[in-house]
Order: sequence, then C-alpha cells, then structure tokens
Amino acid sequence: VINIITKENKVARVSTNVDTYWENVGVYNLDAGLSLNKKNHVFALNGGRHFFDGYSLEDTSRSQTWKPKRQYFFDSYYIYALPKTKFKFAGQYFNEKLQDKGGLRPPYYETAFDTYFYTIRYSARLEGSHQFNKTHFLNFVGSWSAYDRIKNTYFKDMTTLDEVLTTNPEDQDTTKISSWLVRASFAQGNENRKLNYQAGLDLNTETGSGKRIYDNEQEIGDYAAYASFKYEPKPVISIQPGFRLIYNTKYDAPLVYSLSAKWNMNEKYSMRFNYSKGFRSPSIKELYLYFVDINHNVQGNPNLKAEYSDNFNL
Repeated sequence: VINIITKENKVARVSTNVDTYWENVGVYNLDAGLSLNKKNHVFALNGGRHFFDGYSLEDTSRSQTWKPKRQYFFDSYYIYALPKTKFKFAGQYFNEKLQDKGGLRPPYYETAFDTYFYTIRYSARLEGSHQFNKTHFLNFVGSWSAYDRIKNTYFKDMTTLDEVLTTNPEDQDTTKISSWLVRASFAQGNENRKLNYQAGLDLNTETGSGKRIYDNEQEIGDYAAYASFKYEPKPVISIQPGFRLIYNTKYDAPLVYSLSAKWNMNEKYSMRFNYSKGFRSPSIKELYLYFVDINHNVQGNPNLKAEYSDNFNL
C-alpha cells in the first residue's frame, strides 16, 4: 500500500511558489502554486507545464531516439475544518502528449507517418472526519480516478503540413481505466477501557474499456465489511483479533481474519505474535489488458486465480 499525503498550508495566510528548470538538451519546465488560509478555510492550487523537445545523438532525422513530450498537470484542494470536524476535497489532472515522428518516406521524402500518444489522468477525492467525543471517531474517504490512453496515427504531407488519420484500425486506439473507492470507519479509542474497537466498510470497483481490453469492456467489484478489536486484560498484555467479510464479483473470497498478541514481559523484553489470512484478486490489467508493440509485451491472462495466504510472525 502506498499512501501519499500531500503538504497542507496550516499556518501562512498566503503562500506562493514558482519553480523553473532548464536543460540545454531541450527541457523547459515551469510550475507554480498558491494557497490561502483564512479561519476555517484553506484553499490551494498548483499547476505547471513540462516540455522536452526530443533528442538524438546524431540529429539527422525527424525520428528521434528520445521522443518529444509535453505535460500539463494541475492539482487543488479545499479544506473546511472545525475543532471536531474536518472536510477536504481534492482534485488532480494530468495530460501528456508524446510524439513519435516517423522518418521521411522515399522516393521524394515529403511524407511521413506520425503517431501521437495521449495519457490523461484525473481524480477527485473527498475526505471527512468527525470526533463525537474524546473516545469515538468517524472517518470517511471517497474517490474516483480515471486513466485514458489514446493513440492516433496520421499520414502527414510535409509540403502542405496536412495530417490525415490512417485507415488501419490498429493505428488508432483508446483505452480507459476507471475506479471508485468508498471507505468509512467508526472507532472507539479509550485508554481507560480494556476493550476498544474499529469497524467499517471498504467498497471498490474497477472498469476497463477499449480494444486492448478483452471483449472491449470488463468490470470487477470488491466489497468488504471489516472489524477489529483490541483487548487489554492487563497493562502488559494486548490481544487484537479482526476479520474482513468480502464479496468479489469474479472470485470466491474467503472470510479473512487475523489475531495479534503482545506481551511486555518487563522494561527490556517483549514478545509479539501475529497470524493473518490473506486474499488478493487480480486487477483488470492483469486479467484483460493486451498491449504488445515494439516497446511493450503486456498480455493479461483471464485464467489467473486469486491469491490466498496464511501469514505467521513471532
């Protein structure tokens, strides 16, 4: 699991930054940011443009070894915070254009085939938390993310600079991957009680479409409810059982459970034991994506089985 926590402006009323970067091989980067902090409200916006002009050791052809690339990226967030309640809405957008310029074609060297690859990613995220009292907490996160990869091939006339889409179906392609995530948890954390707990829901769906996806469109859903408990009969002993009940739209998911125990024997020595069952279902890309060209050989396997495991640690 990779958890990326972006920096938030928690002190300054106004914060700005501008960054530039240049390389003599044709790299020109510029990005900037602005954030405002006023009472219970925080707003931030960041964006930029990165550009690479392409490079070849011997610059004698339109076709370059390192392809020209242009990127735009933006992200922003808004926070509304009270002493016991906090909401955060964040969004991100990324747009990349990669140019694969073909060599000039004989006999007159006035035409060429050019391929453009577009990668577009965008996401939206809503987070919320509320503290009912000193011991009870509610957390929520909902997010949507999408990924589009578009390939267009043109026949280009260098004398008029006119471009026409080629008629070969393999020269044009759009692949889309999107996912939804909803996760909510309620917890009790009271140091004066021997028993505390956490319970929640974890809902995920993933959809893929396009010619590179088997049967042009696939969808997988994974929906789970979970709970864990922490029991401390004595200050030096902690026992934590947990379970996760899963429904997967493609695979038979087992009841996943775990048990952790810790014994602080004295100030210098402690003993810990953990056991947990594991379950992982393959993703849409692992199952259904077919992406084979001169640079890639990714072939999904619809017959992949889910992974099951037993994990021990002492």
